[in-house]
Amino acid sequence: MTETIVIDLGTTGIAYISQHGQKTVVRSPIGIVQKMKEPTTLHIVSDKVDIFGPDILERSYFGEQPTRSAVRYMQSHSQYVDYNFHGLKTVVYSLQERISPINDPSLHVSAVELFKVVLMLLRQAITAQVKQQFNLALLVPANTTDVLKNHLQQLIGSIFTDLTSIQFVQEPVAATKFAFTQLQNNQSLSSIAVLDLGGGTCDFSLLQLKNNEFIFRKTGAVFAGGYFVDQKFMNFVNSFEKNQRLKTGFLNQFQIAKTNYNGQFKPFVVKNWSGGNFENIAPEFQQFWKKEEFEMKILLKKEIEFSAEFVKFCYEETVQKMKTGIKEFFENIDEEIDQIIVVGGLAESKFVFKEAVSQIPTQIQGKCIQIAQGSLSIIKGGSLGLQCQNVE
Repeated sequence: MTETIVIDLGTTGIAYISQHGQKTVVRSPIGIVQKMKEPTTLHIVSDKVDIFGPDILERSYFGEQPTRSAVRYMQSHSQYVDYNFHGLKTVVYSLQERISPINDPSLHVSAVELFKVVLMLLRQAITAQVKQQFNLALLVPANTTDVLKNHLQQLIGSIFTDLTSIQFVQEPVAATKFAFTQLQNNQSLSSIAVLDLGGGTCDFSLLQLKNNEFIFRKTGAVFAGGYFVDQKFMNFVNSFEKNQRLKTGFLNQFQIAKTNYNGQFKPFVVKNWSGGNFENIAPEFQQFWKKEEFEMKILLKKEIEFSAEFVKFCYEETVQKMKTGIKEFFENIDEEIDQIIVVGGLAESKFVFKEAVSQIPTQIQGKCIQIAQGSLSIIKGGSLGLQCQNVE
């Protein structure tokens, strides 16, 4: 039986799994992460990008060679250094032709050529473990047009020359299909709202299920996600810290503070930092410290404490955009909804999930369920067999 590779072309990275018959294999060169299997994630970043920490570095390599990371590849090919996939997805999906380096907008490179580099890295990752011809299923946003699908198919086909077939699966459909495997009573469901709270975007869809086919009734999206929460924190760090190694430590501690709580934010302390002047900190962050206290810890302890309020502050702008998007989405829906499915890595935060549900009309909040496993639930759903069509 031919193996199927399912690829999630996300905003902040690429992940894939393989499907062989009824068996799903999560391809992960680092094995178990926090007691959970995770898909291989291929991040296209460089050392000079602010969002760069151990989590990204450890999950950046491909194939079976940990030292052959995407980061190192980009560094050794100077024409691609300082490009981040976060911007690449936008230009590829909008059919734009040029993209600029993050740190030098005066320079330009072909988005198509850079996308081909991403595909070549991904191909190395897959063919290192899959030794035969395979099918490829690419997860795409709900509003992906036929023109764009043809564009992507040509790009992918030019790199993956030995594919048996290429098919496209809309992300909300994949999320819903996976959710159906977790729901015992799904036969009566015909109208489903999907809130996909991801790394770079929050996507909203209303789907109707008829004769084993999904029909899109409404779609919407806002540019808000976990990436921007991290970026907010790094905006503070970058205002005084220049040492890249110490920046990595700051971000790592912030990631731990975000994940190790039960709906409540917790303070955390970062030690052994180089310090700086209080005046160099952006005014929006100065509210969390008294000047004397801040400078005393710089001079005496070389440590800085971040309060629970600070951690929450890093979420606020992103969460507000998400809430506005969800509210507007439901305000434009007249149909009765049978089930609301919430997926995506950002939704795994109990704080974010609670805030998201608060924007759903009160009378249908009880129909809302959270499907865990982050983006993995969407990737797994991409290998299941329901079809989909769009309503003009």
